[in-house]
Amino acid sequence: MVVAVLVAVLVVMSMFMFCRVQLQAQEEPILLVRVPTDFRSVQEAINNVSDGGRVEVENGTYYEYIRIVKPLTLVCTGEMVIDGGYRNYYGGPYQIYVNASDVTISGLTFQTSYVSPLAVGIYAENCQNLEITNNTFTDSTSVGIKLLNVQNARVFNNTIDVYYMPIMMHYSKNISFTYNVIRDASQQFGLYHSRNIVFHHNNVFNDEWSSHPTNDYPRVSNTTCTWDDGNYGNYWSDYTVRYPNATEIGSSGVWDTPYQIDPDDVDGREHYDYYPLTKDPQLPSNESNRHGGAGRNYLR
Repeated sequence: MVVAVLVAVLVVMSMFMFCRVQLQAQEEPILLVRVPTDFRSVQEAINNVSDGGRVEVENGTYYEYIRIVKPLTLVCTGEMVIDGGYRNYYGGPYQIYVNASDVTISGLTFQTSYVSPLAVGIYAENCQNLEITNNTFTDSTSVGIKLLNVQNARVFNNTIDVYYMPIMMHYSKNISFTYNVIRDASQQFGLYHSRNIVFHHNNVFNDEWSSHPTNDYPRVSNTTCTWDDGNYGNYWSDYTVRYPNATEIGSSGVWDTPYQIDPDDVDGREHYDYYPLTKDPQLPSNESNRHGGAGRNYLR
């Protein structure tokens, strides 16, 4: 009888240990997922990667609308195109919707056959510590990047050439825009009710086809911005048209007349780039954060 009881106890303990080992194995975090090797769709990979993990996408065109609601890195290892194209529509025409902190998106090309004033490449809201780097937004998308109530974000080395507005931002703070190519369709960007915005070393190309160039300026309202780093500002394609008598300061690459960002000055503030550049700024050769996930220094 005693032997039988001991055997039963050992069997129960063995089963418990076996189940515990299985449970631990199941709880092992999935920190790297590859598309299409591990999953065929980007959204499926995002759903299955653990918090803080990395989704790597190989060459291809992916017809998806993507939701990111957990911290992760989404990076392309080749040539990746996200094309909304009416498929997997989530109720908002956002090719990538972000509602999570500590997210990096890098190396993607955005295009969509759904063009309206609402179609957005990346729409992020109510989040912190966001990196948007090395992406291309084509003119088949209406708005490139839209930020709503975002804190601590770095928008770096993107080419944004869209149908309506490259950058739109509301109620955000501590946002850095550097080394981006911004090609304007009807308006370069709109910054509203935001604080501590840094914007320098960008190539900003005014819409050369606009019949009303004075309506084509950026709109900045109730927003505090720094438009240069104290030495260099941005390249503005319409600078010599607006300031034909300006001259370069020595051989510094900087014009001697500040560039006014929003001549309408809708909130009474004066927004000036005090060090406008005479030519396009080039990406630093020692730039080391080209593929996302590196240390975040948003306001440098």
